[in-house]
Amino acid sequence: MRRKRINDNINGLAMVMERRKPKSPSRFPTDELVDNKKRLRIRRGGPTNDSKSSTRSSMELVFSMFAICFIIGYSFLSSRIIEVSESQPIDIYHRVLFQVIPETKRNDGKTVPQSYLPQRPRSFGYYFGDSFIGAEPIDSNAIRLYPSQGVAPYSKRDARKQEELLDSADYKNGMATPLEHGDCVAQHDWQNSFYSSCNHLMEQDLTNLYINEKAQDTYARYLAHGYWRDVWTIKNEFNESTVLKTMRYEHDYTPRNYDRHRRDAVAMERLTASPYILDIYGFCGNSGLFEFAAGGDLEDSAYYGQAPEWSPREKLVVAHQVASGINAVHHFEKDGIPAIAHTDIAPGQFVYVQESRIFKLNDFNRCRFIPWNKKTNSPCPFTIGSNPGIFRSPEEFNYEPETEKVDVYSIGNILYGVLTRLFPFEAEKYPAKTIRGLVKQGRRPMIDAKYKNSTDPYTQALIRSIYACWKQDPDQRVSAGDLLAFIANEIRRLDNETAVE
Repeated sequence: MRRKRINDNINGLAMVMERRKPKSPSRFPTDELVDNKKRLRIRRGGPTNDSKSSTRSSMELVFSMFAICFIIGYSFLSSRIIEVSESQPIDIYHRVLFQVIPETKRNDGKTVPQSYLPQRPRSFGYYFGDSFIGAEPIDSNAIRLYPSQGVAPYSKRDARKQEELLDSADYKNGMATPLEHGDCVAQHDWQNSFYSSCNHLMEQDLTNLYINEKAQDTYARYLAHGYWRDVWTIKNEFNESTVLKTMRYEHDYTPRNYDRHRRDAVAMERLTASPYILDIYGFCGNSGLFEFAAGGDLEDSAYYGQAPEWSPREKLVVAHQVASGINAVHHFEKDGIPAIAHTDIAPGQFVYVQESRIFKLNDFNRCRFIPWNKKTNSPCPFTIGSNPGIFRSPEEFNYEPETEKVDVYSIGNILYGVLTRLFPFEAEKYPAKTIRGLVKQGRRPMIDAKYKNSTDPYTQALIRSIYACWKQDPDQRVSAGDLLAFIANEIRRLDNETAVE
């Protein structure tokens, strides 16, 4: 095969050289005139055409030999590289340019095809401007519907197209949702700001990159992905594992996505003091650097049996950790006045950090900063245009104005899973569309009689917590602070009673 490729290259070169030969002009002198001119040129001592042709032929021969040698050498080296990369998987071929990609990878309980796995982290996107990320509107005069290397003429027809583009749904959906509107203004300065640390993210070494999940000792490797970002684990200068999140390739660098990940970074930075919130170490554009949680998430432990079934007391302790994380989000600035709503509370958002033995809340890219109504002197409600899933509240499924109480309702679904190891309505085997309709009607998942009739006090305390979260009316629903206080008091009271016995 290699010899055939070399012969094909040589034959192709010969055809090129044949085309390089000068063609005869249409009015070429006769042989007699050529001989006369040649004799005259010799008599005068000038060079003949024969000597010029001889010199040119010699140069073409040298060029041809050099080209042939180059092609032969290139073909040999190419074949050797292919042979080495196929038969000898040396470390250098496993890196960024030559990665061994597994055919499938288990992720979220499903098998992901090879084509969906990323080859390498997407570049750190950053939106430079005079104000915070995602706030700058797109200049219509700078948008071109076609590529140009120079200044393109801007006709009236182009202007009309630009106006249509600016009025399009895609453009509007890509813009950041403003925090302040009408009488609603920001409660705190940080709600309209950000604290990027791009240099710290740029210092992370991603050259020794693996996506093979069995490569435990590599510097950087692919772990999993959420809806918006891929998740990579990398090691810092102290050989400690951290998590890098980068935008997935199917999403665009739009102001809406920049603002989404700005909120994620700002929220986690403001909540650093809480031991129930995952730590953040750096942020730039759509990328972030976070604390590594090696113990999996609450969904793995509670639903898929990756941990032994917890005792009733352990279940109530897990409920205390979940409520602690949500309470920190709602009331870290001022008790009783929420500044942030997470709006995406699900078991997979709580990851287990083995060093602290705590399920910590993370992933705030869907969170909402809550503004303040300066006329009514109260928090402003908010709306979200897409509320999928089965862990959400009735007002979310009805697309009504929302408050931080949507997080509390979702806590009830999580605690139901901690108690029963079931997803909402899993025992009834309803599809997701039916579940959303049932929740809007006021129906709730069934709690088996073995739990309802249990005499264990920890189990009964957990059931009371679940029903307090499941109130249909958000005004009647318990707050995260009151729920946390109830669970903490029950654990303390029951532990004391057990100790006395």
